[in-house]
Amino acid sequence: MIEFRREILIDKKQMIMRNRIILVLSLMAMVCIGLNAQNKVVRRRQVGDNLSSKVSVSEKKQSFSPGIGVDLGLTSGTLWADRNIGASSEVDKGVEFVWGDPTGTNKRVQAPKKKFHISGTSYDIAKTKWGVNWQLPTLQMAKELVRECTIRKETRNGVLGYVVTGPNGNSIFFPMSSRYSDRFDGNKYSFYWLGDSNDWGAHLLDVSESIYFDAHFNNWARTFRFMIRPVKSK
Repeated sequence: MIEFRREILIDKKQMIMRNRIILVLSLMAMVCIGLNAQNKVVRRRQVGDNLSSKVSVSEKKQSFSPGIGVDLGLTSGTLWADRNIGASSEVDKGVEFVWGDPTGTNKRVQAPKKKFHISGTSYDIAKTKWGVNWQLPTLQMAKELVRECTIRKETRNGVLGYVVTGPNGNSIFFPMSSRYSDRFDGNKYSFYWLGDSNDWGAHLLDVSESIYFDAHFNNWARTFRFMIRPVKSK
């Protein structure tokens, strides 16, 4: 009888040990998967374009005529353009630029590494292409846009994008891009450069239907090419 109880105790101990080993292995696997996913995100954001590549012929032909400022009824009174830089209409995505290159040639980032705020400066492509009244949106302007407006996905003239409607009922359309679709499982996205940056990269506005406020703002390497939606004061 005593031997039988000993065997039962031994079996229980072995079972507990096996369960602990399985639990540890499972946790290690989860950590590895998480780190791998995190590394992919970091690499996705930090490895930008090869700036030795030339601007395409289609990009060279884009129009740089200024758009129209739309009053969305924002608290600050900021007017957001009705189209992107290089676009001929609201559904045209225009040209995608590296951050801090006022020339628009995408050959190099001209803004110094420690130049964290370029809105309205000589490194601001909105100012150089559209005139002194226009500038890149700041991070605070982008936060105001997301905080005070409603955002919904919509297809206009066959172009997928997002309609941003302000407190006064006026709206603007943000077309989506597919330049880096391979980094998003083949999906399009709606990323727009902002005029602020930090040591991790430049800030951008992620126009989407996400209910999480902070999800609309990310940092990416300055050498990526994203769309630009200028703003100006009333």
